[in-house]
Formats: sequence, C-alpha cells, structure tokens
Amino acid sequence: MKTLRIRIITGYVVIIVVLITGGIITAKTQRDHLFGAVDARIARIVDSPRFIEKRIESGRSGKPAGAGLSAMYLGLVAPDGGGLSTLSAPDDDPAFEPSLSELNSDEKPRTVRTAAGIGTRARAAMADLPDGATAVVAISLA
Repeated sequence: MKTLRIRIITGYVVIIVVLITGGIITAKTQRDHLFGAVDARIARIVDSPRFIEKRIESGRSGKPAGAGLSAMYLGLVAPDGGGLSTLSAPDDDPAFEPSLSELNSDEKPRTVRTAAGIGTRARAAMADLPDGATAVVAISLA
C-alpha cells in the first residue's frame, strides 16, 4: 500500500515538473520571438538613416506617424546634444517617449524605461545620422 502511494505521488510530482518546465520554455521562446520581431522593425529604421533624414526634410515632425509607423516612436537628438525632439509618436500613445539614459548609439535594440506615456518599458535603439544628429527609434512594450 505504501509503495503504491509513493508511486502515485512520484507520478504527480513528475507531471507537475514537466508542466512547469514546459511552461517556462514556452514563455521564454515566445518572449524571444516577440522581442526578435520588435527588434527587426527597429533595426530596419535604424539601418536606413536616409528614411529618418527624409522624415526630417518633409517637415512632418510631431504629426501622426503614418502607414507602417503607427506603433513606432521616432525622435531626434540635435548634434549639439540638446534634448530629444519627437518626429512621430505611436498613434495610441502620443505622449510616449523613451528614456535616453540607458541608450548608446549604434547598439542593438534594448529594453529601456519610458520618460513619458502609457507604458513603462520600451525596446529602443539609437543611430548616428550623417549630419551629427542622433536618431532614436522605439516601440512601447505596453
């Protein structure tokens, strides 16, 4: 009787461990996949600074982001190191702004806190532009 009870308890423990391990692996895989997709969107903009330069030249600063950018933040830090100016913010969070204190130019996208907006975290990256300014590209994780 005692051995049957031990076998049943052992079986339950094994099942629980397998379920917990599977859940952890699934959550990590999904997180990595989603961050990879967000990072790829940011990298497309960061890797083509001409797109950001065209955005500046068009005078669309502060206007809605438009097609393909509705969830993305585009900002600019002037060559003289002035503050961050917003070129476009996400349509659903116009006050969104990533914190620059955790970012460095030409790094891969990373998770940072936000300085303003609904969400508290964002994936963001910075890129140096030919004119000496620095572009900031971010997507809220809210």
